[in-house]
Amino acid sequence: MFVKKCTLVFLLFATFSFFPGFVRSADEEVAGQAAEKAGRFREALTHYTAALQATLPCSEAEQRLLDRAAGVSSKVTPLPALPAEAERRLVRGQTLVESAKEADAFLRAASEFRAAVRAAPWFSDAHYNLGVVLDKAQRFNEAIRSLKRSILVAPNSKEAGEAQRLIYRIEVRQEEAQRAEQKTEQERVAQQRAEQTAVEERRRKEQAINPERLAGTWRVRQGEYGTGRVRDEEGTAATLRFSGNQISGEWWWRNGSGSELKGVLSGNSLSGSMTTYSCCPKSPTPGLFTAEVSPDGRTITIEYRNPAWKDYRDFYRLDRP
Repeated sequence: MFVKKCTLVFLLFATFSFFPGFVRSADEEVAGQAAEKAGRFREALTHYTAALQATLPCSEAEQRLLDRAAGVSSKVTPLPALPAEAERRLVRGQTLVESAKEADAFLRAASEFRAAVRAAPWFSDAHYNLGVVLDKAQRFNEAIRSLKRSILVAPNSKEAGEAQRLIYRIEVRQEEAQRAEQKTEQERVAQQRAEQTAVEERRRKEQAINPERLAGTWRVRQGEYGTGRVRDEEGTAATLRFSGNQISGEWWWRNGSGSELKGVLSGNSLSGSMTTYSCCPKSPTPGLFTAEVSPDGRTITIEYRNPAWKDYRDFYRLDRP
């Protein structure tokens, strides 16, 4: 709610971007910088305070002016009297804090303390209270910035030591919050990956070929690697057997040569060892194979590789008769 309020105020100011107050704020800030450079700190504080009254609430310009005003306040003795509006806003904020339990309630109190420091940027108690409620609302960066202004305004006060110790505690809470946020993000990413893995596993199972469908007799034909064309239209019979996802099988050509294979079915892919036999005399040549089963389970495309043959590969296609 507080953020929405600040946003609304900002938009209302932005709608009248040429409002004279903007020009006055800039002029007052320039005058304050000139006075501060010349060592006229009380005059600089007066100009910075006037600039604040014409500056967008919740803006970076406001934060910059509060920093400058707090910086010169420590050099002004005695400090100006507190305006009644600053005292009023401080009491209102403290009253809200008494019953605050949720972040929104603390942010409502923060709006009162913020109004107090805008009215009197040398008001260290208002800066301190603003830092306290921003910490409770878990706005840690803003809380630390307000507490540092409290120390800057009154560096030798008892409250300055309390503010510094509170900053140390907020830094720890900030680190813990960041660690918790990182953990939450890591858990979210891990959950997302687990869900994606589960989806892929379900899809794999849905697309997986039932080994029982592949057992039996096939017609095998030798083809040309890289083109997919088969050289032998007639082919020969191949027999495949399955035990679980383990495959074994063989086929023999009319000239006495043939092949034996053993492998594993994973999804719609096969892989394992394959031994080819040449005829006259019959001698084995061991190698490796990979294969893909068509979605309808009626075609198996096998690629055979023998390490001794360098880049040469054999291609076979098995079809259901």
